Amino acid sequence: MNKVKSIIQLNLSSILRNLFGLIRSKITALLLGIEGIGVLGQVITFFNVQNKIVSFGTDTIIVNRLAKLNEATDKENHDSIVIFSFIFLLLTNLVYITVTLIFNDRLTILLFDDIKFKYITGLIIIVGPLFAISHNFEVLTQSKAKFTYLAIGRNFGSILAILLVFPLIFYFHYWGIVLSLYVFVLGSGLYFFFINWDFLKRIKLYNIKNIYTNINFLLKLGLTDIVRKLLFFLSLLIFRIIIVQKSGIKVNGLFQAAWSISAYTEIFIAAFISFYFPVISNAQNGQTIKKKIQNNLNALIYIIFPIIALIMLLSDFLLFFLYNEAFLQMELSLRILAYSRFFQAIYLFYLITLLSQSKLKEFLMGETIRSFSLVISAYILVPMYSLHGAIISTVISQVLPLLSVFIMIMKMNDFLPSVKEYKLFFRVSILLFILLIPYDNNWVFRGILAILFISLTFLIIDLNKYKNIIISYLGRK
Repeated sequence: MNKVKSIIQLNLSSILRNLFGLIRSKITALLLGIEGIGVLGQVITFFNVQNKIVSFGTDTIIVNRLAKLNEATDKENHDSIVIFSFIFLLLTNLVYITVTLIFNDRLTILLFDDIKFKYITGLIIIVGPLFAISHNFEVLTQSKAKFTYLAIGRNFGSILAILLVFPLIFYFHYWGIVLSLYVFVLGSGLYFFFINWDFLKRIKLYNIKNIYTNINFLLKLGLTDIVRKLLFFLSLLIFRIIIVQKSGIKVNGLFQAAWSISAYTEIFIAAFISFYFPVISNAQNGQTIKKKIQNNLNALIYIIFPIIALIMLLSDFLLFFLYNEAFLQMELSLRILAYSRFFQAIYLFYLITLLSQSKLKEFLMGETIRSFSLVISAYILVPMYSLHGAIISTVISQVLPLLSVFIMIMKMNDFLPSVKEYKLFFRVSILLFILLIPYDNNWVFRGILAILFISLTFLIIDLNKYKNIIISYLGRK
C-alpha cells in the first residue's frame, strides 16, 4: 500500500506541474495573443534545454551513487559525493553564466529574432543555475527514498506558481512568463533546502578528500548523462530556432499550442515507463524478457490509445479552452501531432527496453536518428512550407526512429513482438487514422465519424483488458 501511496503522490505532483503549464498557457494566450504563445514556447524550450546542461550530471551522480551507499555505515563517502557534486555544480555554473551572458544578444536573436527580448533571455540564463541547485536538493531527498517529502516539495513550488502566474503575466507581460519560472524553482528549492538542513549542517568540507579515488568514474557518469539528455533536447531547441528564423514568432506560437496539447500524452507514457523500467531491468533470461516485453507492449497500447483518441476527438475544444479562438486554425494539425504521439510511445517503450538490457549502441542510434531527423527535415521543409513543414518534420521525427528500432530488433529474437502485438499495433494505428479525416466544421459528418470510430473500437479492442491493466499496475496483482 505504501508503494501505491507513493505513486499517487508523485503522479499528483506531475499533474500539478502540468496544471501550472496549462494555466500559464491560457493566461498568456488571453493577455499576449499568438505572439505571446510563440515567446512562451521559446522560453520553455530554452529553459528545458538549459536544465539538461546546468546540472552537469551531478543529479545523476547523487542518485546513482548515494543509492548504493548506506548513510549510517559509510557516512564519509556519502558526504564526500554530496560535497563534490555541489562544488562541481557551482564552479561549472559560474562558467556557464559568464559565457552565456557574454553572448546574450546573439542568443536572443537566435531564439526570438528580436533584440527587444534580450532581458528575457538574461533572466532565463540566470534561473538555470538556480534550478540546478534546487534540483540537486530535490534528488538528495529522492536518494533517501523520502517520497512524501519529495511530493510535498514539488507540489509546493507548483501551487505557488499557479497562484502567482496570473498577476505576474498581467502586470509584467513577457517578463511575467519568466518570473513565474522563478517562483516555481525557488518555491520548491527553498523547501528542499530546509528539508535537508540537518544533513547540510553535519557535513564537513574536508570529507571531499575521499572522492579522489572515484573522481574519474563520477565525471564519466556525469558526462554520459549530459550527452544522453542533450541529444534530443538540443535538437528540439534547434528545431524551434529554425521555425522562428524562417517563419516568425507567431508561427512558432501556433505550433507551440498544438504541440503542447499533444505532449500531454507523455504524462501517461512517463507513468507507464516508471513501472516498466524496473520490471524489464530485472529480467535475466531470454524467455522472461520476451514475455515481459510482449505483455507490457500490449498494456502500453491499451493505455495510450484512449488518451490520444480523446485529444483527437476534442481537438477544437481543447484549443479554444486552453488558448483562444485564434488557435482553432490548428485543429487538424493538433490531430496529426496527437496521432504521431502513438508512434512515439512505442518508440520510447523500445528505447527504454534497449537501455534496460545495456544495448547502448542501439539506444544511442535510436536517439541520434530521432534528433537528426527532426533537425534535417525542419531545415528542408520549414522554409518551403512554414507551419505545415514544422508539423511534417515532427511526424517524421516520431515515425522514422520507430522504424529504425524495429529494424534493429529484427536481429534480437527476445525483443520481437508476437503476432498478437503486431496485429493490435496495426489495428489501433488504422483506428486512430480514421480520426484524421477532415470534417471542416460539418457537425453531421463529424458525428458519423465519431459513431464509426466508437463502433469499430468496441469491435477491435478488448475492453475487459483495461480493468486487468489498472489492477496490475496498482500492484494488486
